[in-house]
Amino acid sequence: FKRNFDWKDPYTFWSKTVKASPDSPRALANLALAEKSRGDMVKAEEYFRKSLELEPYYAPAVNGLFDILTEKGRIKEAEDMLVEALKRFPDKIDFYRVLIGFYTERGKTEEARSLCKNVTALLSLGVGDIDDYLPIGMQTFQLGLLAESEKIFRYAFEKMPWSSYIANNLASLCRAKKDYAEAVRYYEIAIKKQPSNPVYYYNLGNLYDDTEKPVAAISSYKKAIDIAENYGDAWYNLGMVYEKAGNLKEANQCFKMVAKIEPENFEVRKKYE
Repeated sequence: FKRNFDWKDPYTFWSKTVKASPDSPRALANLALAEKSRGDMVKAEEYFRKSLELEPYYAPAVNGLFDILTEKGRIKEAEDMLVEALKRFPDKIDFYRVLIGFYTERGKTEEARSLCKNVTALLSLGVGDIDDYLPIGMQTFQLGLLAESEKIFRYAFEKMPWSSYIANNLASLCRAKKDYAEAVRYYEIAIKKQPSNPVYYYNLGNLYDDTEKPVAAISSYKKAIDIAENYGDAWYNLGMVYEKAGNLKEANQCFKMVAKIEPENFEVRKKYE
């Protein structure tokens, strides 16, 4: 019973762990996270700093302290800390992810894009685990660096050919490049690997709609809805395809479903009222 009590929540568990192993950077960083979840930012910062005293630039503690500093508005201090960490450990992929996100949120697009290119170069050298690169693959895509993003996801797919997530992202990249045949191929791969995911059918429907293939788009949207009946976006886009085809009766039924699913969506009511 005592052991179970120690495990009852993260704070209790990591408090006990730190008492037993006060020189563990991992335990201190996890206790800091537990304090943060309890709303005690002062204690959280204290434990993150203790973790870093034991192991300078321990990634979970660096990233955790970075989040605390930014939340407290100590932006320059947070940025300087992470830039210094990256200088000392230029192969720490997770530092890139956090700093790219930081620059992107603050409109420092060129700084973010530069870091994306740097981290993509590390991929060629075999630095880090492929899982570390996947979030950066999305960041590069959102920053319009399609070549870099494609490089990351194609490499990832070679290493993890079973991943529907990676196949879906490759499809979205191909769609952005207007390589529609490849986009269809990768969406179909994603669907084959995870046929219960409605998002993949929805994405394929959007692609067919973009390429003016309404019959295929309707089929894909309906498959998404079969899996997730309350998929408002799929209902709405299905209605739009019907509307463009002049089938207003079917379109209005779709828009009414959206209004039922999303009662706060007053705009969609204008489509059929």
